[in-house]
Amino acid sequence: MNAKVELTREVRKLLRTAAVQANIALGIALADRTNLFKALASVGSESSPAHYSEVAKYGNLKPRYTKELLALLACSDIIEVTPDGDHFYIKDAAKEVFTSEIKDKSLAFSTFVPLHAAVFDNIAEVMKCEGPLGMDYSNYGSFYGIMDQFSIVIHKKHLVPDLIPMTGMKEKLIEGIEFLDVGCGSGFHACELGWFSFF
Repeated sequence: MNAKVELTREVRKLLRTAAVQANIALGIALADRTNLFKALASVGSESSPAHYSEVAKYGNLKPRYTKELLALLACSDIIEVTPDGDHFYIKDAAKEVFTSEIKDKSLAFSTFVPLHAAVFDNIAEVMKCEGPLGMDYSNYGSFYGIMDQFSIVIHKKHLVPDLIPMTGMKEKLIEGIEFLDVGCGSGFHACELGWFSFF
């Protein structure tokens, strides 16, 4: 087999893998949006996998679509399925990733996929020479909410206990200083830093 044929096969494999992974990411985002992971973790476990109808009932979801999404996640090795194909569970070691009160940032990354997919047609038009000069942020729908949540995911666990002491600002915040929060979502960071005034 010559090098050109081998390279062509490798490129095709990479493209197929990218397409599959993109669809898996959409499935993960859908499961997160519909609270499917939390429903599964609530009714199923490694020792007692849950029937998809139980998961659907707990999550107030339609059984048929619940099973299809659970099957996608199981085929992608995100969750587990029993040999009968009807019972599912999240491994105990992975439950925190899917059910943590503060969303795990690895899970949060998937929320951007449907956001970008929603503006696919708009971006395709903007790219054309004769297309619009740009896009309004309103085209992105829930962009600000998703960015705000992502910012909280990244900083909630580390902003106050880790990052603030590294900057030398802890003492100044405790004494009471003024600071400006610009363009940072819902004001989460300002609220977190504001807690220093109570100590």
